[in-house]
Amino acid sequence: MAIEKLTDIRIKKAKAKNKEYSISDGGGLYLVVRPNGNKLWRIRYTSPTLHKKRLGGLGKYPAITLLQARQKSREYHKLISQGVDPIDQKREQKYQNTERTRGLFDNVVDEWLNKTKSNITAKTRKNAKSMFVNDIKPYLKHNYIKDIKHRELVRAFEVKNETAPAMAEKLFRYCNDLWKWACTQDLCEYNIMGNIHKKSIIPPRATIHHKTITDLKELKRLVNALYGLGSNHSKANALKLLLHIPLRASNLTSLKWDYVNFKDRIITIPRQEMKMKDPNLQDFILPMSDEVVKILINQRESIFTR
Repeated sequence: MAIEKLTDIRIKKAKAKNKEYSISDGGGLYLVVRPNGNKLWRIRYTSPTLHKKRLGGLGKYPAITLLQARQKSREYHKLISQGVDPIDQKREQKYQNTERTRGLFDNVVDEWLNKTKSNITAKTRKNAKSMFVNDIKPYLKHNYIKDIKHRELVRAFEVKNETAPAMAEKLFRYCNDLWKWACTQDLCEYNIMGNIHKKSIIPPRATIHHKTITDLKELKRLVNALYGLGSNHSKANALKLLLHIPLRASNLTSLKWDYVNFKDRIITIPRQEMKMKDPNLQDFILPMSDEVVKILINQRESIFTR
């Protein structure tokens, strides 16, 4: 019995029912009518590679018209006659398109920062992103990370080292980590950072070691000097806090009021913001002495009364 071909009028008259049903157009092409009224094009065919029935989606009616659906059906059958599975080819094309955009330098940076967010703080991610955009991107002549040349990066490092040597070292480290990750993800052939001689671009800085203060009188002079800087100055309060609580400078400068509990007299810093980010460890809890409470209250009042 010959299958009655679909027409636009017949499609428009197809009403929704309690259950999903389909109307065939022949050649495996048919229209699915769902209970909510949506009408979807489908094609059923036998895969030339898997040798089993497969179901492909061709889009939604009326966005895809009857003529367009039939054209897509013919394209499916042409591929099948050539021994190509249409669904597999569509997936491969989508993958290739994704990989092309994924390899763009900006996208690689974003993906790398997102993948490593559990190992670095939000502040570090923000700083790294800013440095890639402002200190690396202007010197790149290529959009894809696999095409970027040594000289492009070397020039960026040289310029940064002229104005901020310490930040140039960070930038070099960020780039090295980025290219290692990109190689692991098969986004570039090799880590070009491995062939850049860091010391010739960013000479090592002289390290100045200060002796530990062991003389009580000298320590007293230091404490008095810090307390004489002015009680309403943020830097002065930060230096005072360093005398009383064992925090790294990065943790101290990024300390938030949400972490301070005056009632229980404790400071709680989330584990992910500490240097040791082991998720199995508890958040860093620090008790506050009377002097620490006094300094923090002074700091809060100086901020909110300006």
